[in-house]
Amino acid sequence: PEAWLAFMDARNQEIAEPPVIDFIRIINDSKVSDKVIKARLSQGLGEPLEVERLSVDLSEIFGLELFEEVSYQLVDENDQTGIEVLAKRSENGHKYLRFGLALQENFAGESGFQMSAAFDNLAINDIGGEFGVRLSIGDELGLLGEIYQPIDFAQRYYVFANAGGVKVNRNVFDGDGAISKQARISQAH
Repeated sequence: PEAWLAFMDARNQEIAEPPVIDFIRIINDSKVSDKVIKARLSQGLGEPLEVERLSVDLSEIFGLELFEEVSYQLVDENDQTGIEVLAKRSENGHKYLRFGLALQENFAGESGFQMSAAFDNLAINDIGGEFGVRLSIGDELGLLGEIYQPIDFAQRYYVFANAGGVKVNRNVFDGDGAISKQARISQAH
């Protein structure tokens, strides 16, 4: 029993004190700058490691949808303890092309269709700018382009712009609730 208590006391002392972090190193093979990753880390230098806070920060970095894996490890170098953050780029890349098709029928002689395509680039530059364009044809004919450009590495401030236009088919009803004709309405934004 005495040996067991001594073992448990030693074990509890070993895990009681989190290490003080002296440096943070980013290992990043993506197009995004290390500064974008580092700006999202709230772990301070000279402060004890806060595992829960670091986990939240790494989840936010992973949420950028640019990385297949975001992890960390503790390293000891020259009598200093640091964090190595590994940000492994997504093998699927950061460019996405999507297609969609919608068909509708009300079984009263009215039907419609919609085809669409979208392209998104989530890393047009090292600070994390994004670009997207969408095209739709069918009952709705439209084109929309968007750009999101951060102006700081923490991405707290940014410029956002979009432009596009759409033409939509709308039914025009007479006073009895019957469709009298169909109109094509254009909108630009």
